[in-house]
Amino acid sequence: MESTISIIGGEGKMGQLMKKVFTKHGIRVYIIGRTTKQKTRMLKSSHAILFSVPLSEFQTALRGLPQKPLHNKLLVDCSSLVLANKKLLEKHSKNVAFLHCLFGPDVGNLHEQRIIVSPNNNMPPIFHRLLNALHKERANIIYATHAQHDKMMALVQALSHHSAIALAKTLHESGATRKELDDFATLTFSLYTALIERIAEQPAEVWAGIQFYNPLFIPLLGQYQKNIKELGRIIQQKNQKAFQNVFEEIRSFWHQKEPKAFFATLRETKHDFSATHVAVLGPQGTFSHEALIVWRPECKPAFFDTISEAFDAIYSGKLRQALLPLENSLEGTVRETIDGLYRHKTLKIIGEVVLPVKQCLAGYDARVSPHNIKYIYSHPQALSQCRKYLAAHYPRTIHMLTPSTAMAFKKIKNEARLDAFAVGPALAAEIYGLSVVARDIQDKPNNKTLFVAIAKKPPQYPATMPYLFLTIHPRKDRPGLLYDILGVFKKGGINLSKIESRPSQEKLGSYIFYLKADLSSNDRRRSAVIQSLRRFGAVTILSI
Repeated sequence: MESTISIIGGEGKMGQLMKKVFTKHGIRVYIIGRTTKQKTRMLKSSHAILFSVPLSEFQTALRGLPQKPLHNKLLVDCSSLVLANKKLLEKHSKNVAFLHCLFGPDVGNLHEQRIIVSPNNNMPPIFHRLLNALHKERANIIYATHAQHDKMMALVQALSHHSAIALAKTLHESGATRKELDDFATLTFSLYTALIERIAEQPAEVWAGIQFYNPLFIPLLGQYQKNIKELGRIIQQKNQKAFQNVFEEIRSFWHQKEPKAFFATLRETKHDFSATHVAVLGPQGTFSHEALIVWRPECKPAFFDTISEAFDAIYSGKLRQALLPLENSLEGTVRETIDGLYRHKTLKIIGEVVLPVKQCLAGYDARVSPHNIKYIYSHPQALSQCRKYLAAHYPRTIHMLTPSTAMAFKKIKNEARLDAFAVGPALAAEIYGLSVVARDIQDKPNNKTLFVAIAKKPPQYPATMPYLFLTIHPRKDRPGLLYDILGVFKKGGINLSKIESRPSQEKLGSYIFYLKADLSSNDRRRSAVIQSLRRFGAVTILSI
């Protein structure tokens, strides 16, 4: 049976985006506006009704519902307020949920966009189907209680918007012109004005609703005004000690180090994250992250700083799978990955994906003149791969190295750098909200990276590998040893696509041979080949 939903107030860009998403995943969507005909028929035939209206119009939208009870329908409020609207919705239905998108109407897709979901207990099947569609679009779903949602919205929306609007009004009343403000702007001030400009693009009723109707904002507003007055007194009195105390207080809060969010969640919930998350190199926006989206778009990334940490998470059982780079067409083998496979002998390659490496140039503001760009941030490998382009277009810039390409984008975003660009995947530019200046700037158009999926246990779904990847640790070095090993494959008519030696890390001159042969998982010759190789030394199978 086809699922059907109605979106009240869905004529705007946000409603159209949701219609596009849900329709793509087999859900029929009705858009209901002020002049929509046959509204009652649409609502009665819908399994769920979504409200995408300003807070000031929410009660009006409720009055437009059919008089007949809607106890079996799912009612979903998409506004930025929960507690007050919850009571109103529950008068119409026992199935109530809240879905709050933390992004503006200028967003074209849900990829890595944050959506707060706050459901009641025992949600009907249509709720899980809607949620599944959001997951498939790679949205970043964050669950919250009703009270937690409203408290956080009072902080991150109402308070921040109130502060920006007050600053904008003060700047306007100062008598300074916009040109003067732009000419004298520092990086910090540019960040403020960017927020003001974004707020000014939306109707006043949007920001009024956020501040007017959230009852948890009023106490915060009182505390904020108290702090403004206190700081004003400290400045008037030139009380350096008091100012220092305030500064140390806020510094201790903003610089506090928290545990890695993913493993904090693991400890605090009974949900089996190991089944839904895959270990990849982070932070979000790396090529590893992009490879996961291509390989298993339904999975969530668990980000790690190093390949070794990702291996440890799989080996210890905290996660079931990792997706790690094994080989690049320009740079060769990723040694940390093949060494990790040999070191953790119970782990196996269960799948793979080849990702074209396409680099882009992005910045906080694409309108900045190239003459004002002083720095280019990225990972050394990415900078090397784009050497010709950077030399031709930005010859006077200083290249700044970062641990990953994504870290370069994150740094420019967090610091609002108008004097720097970053090099890396377009995915990172999208995630960190940077503007792409140029695409496909890599010197070699055929640059590709092979990523391999690694797990301790074979996957539940049927899986085969097109090759056999193994190591041989010879018992004793002797003349002709490698010749004899290669003879096993020649005799069997089996092609070797890779052979590489790595130090065994046991003693100087002791090596391990890594071999990749065109023997699929179900090839009958595999067992005979492996048995023949064992007479030369210890054989470790690295793939299923």
